[in-house]
Amino acid sequence: MSRLKLRKRASLMDKLFIISVIATVLGVVGLVVTGWFSPRFNDIAHADEHEVLSTKLKSELLAAQGEKDQLRSTIASAEDRDRQTAKVVVEQEKQLAAARERNAQLEKQLEAAQERNGQISKELEAAKEHAQTFRKESTGRAPPNEIARSTEQTVPEALKSERRAQIAAHIAKFSPAKAAIYYLEEAPDGALVAASLSSALSEGGWESAIWKWTGVSGIVGLVVLTKEGNNSVVDSAATAFVEACRSAGFNAAKADWPADWVRYRGVLVGSQAPAPTEAPIRIVIGVKSF
Repeated sequence: MSRLKLRKRASLMDKLFIISVIATVLGVVGLVVTGWFSPRFNDIAHADEHEVLSTKLKSELLAAQGEKDQLRSTIASAEDRDRQTAKVVVEQEKQLAAARERNAQLEKQLEAAQERNGQISKELEAAKEHAQTFRKESTGRAPPNEIARSTEQTVPEALKSERRAQIAAHIAKFSPAKAAIYYLEEAPDGALVAASLSSALSEGGWESAIWKWTGVSGIVGLVVLTKEGNNSVVDSAATAFVEACRSAGFNAAKADWPADWVRYRGVLVGSQAPAPTEAPIRIVIGVKSF
């Protein structure tokens, strides 16, 4: 081999060596640079990932808190409805207890009324028997005209036919009017006075019905009662009737019914058609009505 070729080969080998050294140095430098930047890139990547996860976690926490608040609101609404339902149940139980108590009182009043009706029926039968006995005993004792004259003499002045006609004439201008006549059980002449006044009202064009009022006492005289706040026609009719009864000899007075118009103490014994509370004027016959 010639020297020229050897030199060229040696020069080529030197260049290759230098290139390999440079490549090695560049590789080492690249490795060092990569090792130096790698943690920083990892930190940046981890920071971004942490931020994403943190944002997602916050969103989930906010959603969970919203669901929790909604659940609390639902529970509060349910508890409020339960309290209101409990109040309604308590109120209904009170009303039911009051209704049962009223029902028990009405049953007691009904039993008392039935008992009094039985007593009245017995008294009526006894009165019929007494009347029959009296008619049998009075046969042959005195002529009928003498008995009639004697009876007419014993009738009080306020109950005589001319007095009834006087009352009828005084109240006729308020016809047709309606009145309910109550006579107290303790009034000795209550039934007789009630029948006489009913006859006078009928002659004056009024409608009336009679009831026996039991369980009530302490009323003196003849009291004409109207509902407070009635119209002027009813009050004028009641006033005219009181004036007519006074001029006929009755101990009469006018007043307002002291309670609810459809409520009363005691028991009214008599027809239920019309009802005893239907008429706008009530005539109560107590003791010493004339």
